[in-house]
Amino acid sequence: VMELRVRGIRGPLYCRPGTSDSSVFYDTFWGKYHRIPADCRPIRKILDLGCNVGFTIMDYARLYPDARIIGVELDRSNFEICRRNIHCCADRCQVLHGAAWYENGEVAYGGQTEWGFHIDAAGCRSVRAYSIAALIEMLGAPVDFVKMDIEGAEREVLTQGGDWLRSVRLVKIEIHPPFTVDDCVSELGRFGFLCQRDPNHHAAVFGVRR
Repeated sequence: VMELRVRGIRGPLYCRPGTSDSSVFYDTFWGKYHRIPADCRPIRKILDLGCNVGFTIMDYARLYPDARIIGVELDRSNFEICRRNIHCCADRCQVLHGAAWYENGEVAYGGQTEWGFHIDAAGCRSVRAYSIAALIEMLGAPVDFVKMDIEGAEREVLTQGGDWLRSVRLVKIEIHPPFTVDDCVSELGRFGFLCQRDPNHHAAVFGVRR
């Protein structure tokens, strides 16, 4: 495991050679696809759904030093590295090993790359599932921002039991086929969100609840 340093982050960030970690690191600190527009402060509560190895959690922790952050990561190996990466901010950041889903329970998952694990009924691994409503209850409503990059599960999370959106001010959602950007905008609009495509990512939507 390699140790990387980023200005403004107290501890080292760990990266596994030969994995997609280096691409995730680049996307986080150079691509900045997960970032919240600067005019949306204050940000005090964040849910990072699909937090991978925790680089995005640590960037949020750096940008919003008063924020409490809960991350959710599907894969055990990613989760373990994430725990190491966020250790220096453990007083206000935590990660749960599980899947963000529309109901509590257990789901199967599959995938071949560290950044592409996804819920799959035919998958050979299983993990605890957390409803978004349950995660919001853990953090305490209302939640300022939800970042969602859950490799296709966003369709079910938004279309089945989407009432949790009423407890959220801002969302940024990465879209995966067959769900479309237009589908996402339509679902968010039902809950009073004004949406725009993320200029930094062709398949991401940013929404502000009116």
